[in-house]
Amino acid sequence: MILTNGIEWQVRRIRFEQPIDCDLVCEVNFLEINSRAQKDLENLWMISKEGVVKKAHDDYFQQKQNVNGFIVSALLQHETILHVIRYFPDKESEFCIIQ
Repeated sequence: MILTNGIEWQVRRIRFEQPIDCDLVCEVNFLEINSRAQKDLENLWMISKEGVVKKAHDDYFQQKQNVNGFIVSALLQHETILHVIRYFPDKESEFCIIQ
């Protein structure tokens, strides 16, 4: 869903749960946009006709969720991941973490 007043554009993702809610995916302010900034170009792509047809906002939101700090920390606390971190050190480092 795209909301705008002409200057500020917001791309929101609707969550159909009880109660119905929405998440802000991105926001574009045409008075503050920098045409050389990669983030601004990605946000413009999401509100473009091609981006809406290809559902770029869903892909962007999924990527944003994947690198969410809470999700990454939960994954790092999983026993399998801890096993890999402890017992298979990086080839460039000379140590590994063992409890």
